[in-house]
Amino acid sequence: VKTHVTKNPDIKTIQGEIADWLGLRFAEETILGRAHRLRQRIKMEKNILIVLDDIWIILDLEKVGIPFGNEHNGCKLLMTSRNQDVLLQMDVPKDFTFKLGLMSENETWNLFQFRAGDVVKDRNLQGLAIEVAQKCAGLPLAVVTVARAMKDKRDVQSWKHALRKLQSNYHTTFSALELSYDSLDSDEMKDVFLLFALFPTEKVDYFLKVAMGLDILKDIRTVDDARNKLYLIIHSLEATCLLEIKASGKIQMHDFVRDFAIAIALRDKH
Repeated sequence: VKTHVTKNPDIKTIQGEIADWLGLRFAEETILGRAHRLRQRIKMEKNILIVLDDIWIILDLEKVGIPFGNEHNGCKLLMTSRNQDVLLQMDVPKDFTFKLGLMSENETWNLFQFRAGDVVKDRNLQGLAIEVAQKCAGLPLAVVTVARAMKDKRDVQSWKHALRKLQSNYHTTFSALELSYDSLDSDEMKDVFLLFALFPTEKVDYFLKVAMGLDILKDIRTVDDARNKLYLIIHSLEATCLLEIKASGKIQMHDFVRDFAIAIALRDKH
């Protein structure tokens, strides 16, 4: 079971994401009532792992409805944060925390090959592909986004361009995201990606209305046409690892990806 906590955690959203994994539907409206119901449902599982990803500030587990301590020994928690102090303030023993370091060169290359596919086996490209992978500096987000962007590039010029981008003065991850952004198939897809960054907690139907209102989606005649086109773009963006669509219908974007998108929108005056 996994939920993305984010910089500004919304307790109801966190409760809802965990409940979706467990097939639970809330009748309760209040956070307290939902927490009680969620706690009882989690306790029904003999063993369960709950991943709380990207914690920025102290998260009140009791308020969410997650058993902890000796309340349910079969419930294990895996929490990720950029700040160890946040976890310590949540009473996580220091011995239970560890820092996730950068990937080794072998790990970087293995992940890059897996994401980029057979194109990196081309003898004319493999040397450049290895250099591009190394320029990702062992950062998983950079490796994944660059590899996906280069998946179907079979010409030397594209790989040289990618290497040049990554050798620029930008932060490595920013350069990697810019490469992925530049590789998107159309301006329409780029505009939709930037739109998603502006409204981090909205569902697809909201974006459909905004995209139609701003005339971002081209050559459409009906709402159905627009919806189908928007979902096609979403799946393409998901394939490039720039975003994820949750079971609830909400669009989820990594904080760094959102910061990048906003920087691009400001730079290009969208």
